[in-house]
Amino acid sequence: MSTIFAKIGVAALVMIGSIATSLPQAHANDLSAYVQQVSSRSRGFCTGSQAESRARGMGLSRVRVVSLNSRWIVVEGRDRRNRLQRVTFWNERGCPLARR
Repeated sequence: MSTIFAKIGVAALVMIGSIATSLPQAHANDLSAYVQQVSSRSRGFCTGSQAESRARGMGLSRVRVVSLNSRWIVVEGRDRRNRLQRVTFWNERGCPLARR
């Protein structure tokens, strides 16, 4: 009876060893590329020139950054009727529009 248990134990060890070697291996290059991709996402923020460019795309001319802090960027410019307009962008990656 004990020989049967010994044979089953040896067979289980061989099976576990074969499963461990057949799993795909994680390469260090793959891991470093993933870490670099995640870290570049977390550092994204909006610059003043990006906010001015977005405001020009919205139809404003003679744009300039009026206020800039860690939360938002305020840009002023003139619309088609030469009225002064203020546009506020969140200070995040992609310069999302907060208020017009």
